[in-house]
Amino acid sequence: MAEQEDLERQLAKVLKNLPRPEKVIKLSEEAQNRLDEARNNPWWKTEGG
Repeated sequence: MAEQEDLERQLAKVLKNLPRPEKVIKLSEEAQNRLDEARNNPWWKTEGG
């Protein structure tokens, strides 16, 4: 059973080190905004092409 406890301890450690959900949501919102911006202003239009 020691192996089970070891795995649980490792899992707890990993979960503790994960970024908070709020942080992840904020990042994905930012990524979505950048995607929208890129869609609205494709590089071939902004590079003076």
